[in-house]
Amino acid sequence: MAPDHMVIVFLPESTRLNDVMPRPQAKAPKALTPLLEIRNLTKSFDGQHAVDDVSLTIYKGEIFALLGASGCGKSTLLRHAGGL
Repeated sequence: MAPDHMVIVFLPESTRLNDVMPRPQAKAPKALTPLLEIRNLTKSFDGQHAVDDVSLTIYKGEIFALLGASGCGKSTLLRHAGGL
């Protein structure tokens, strides 16, 4: 697909992205330092979990997308990743 094309996929709300497009299980070399690593992040607002036990590691050269419904914690996760 040419880089000037955009693909939009609409999935039922109950569909998990991993059910449709499993993440490759490629292992990064042990000597490679992650650009970003988050382990077991949980954030609550008034007792309601916005982010619950999220862990991720992103290495240089990886393509990363954060997808989810409105209010599921995407912005909260990114604020914590940015140290805000």
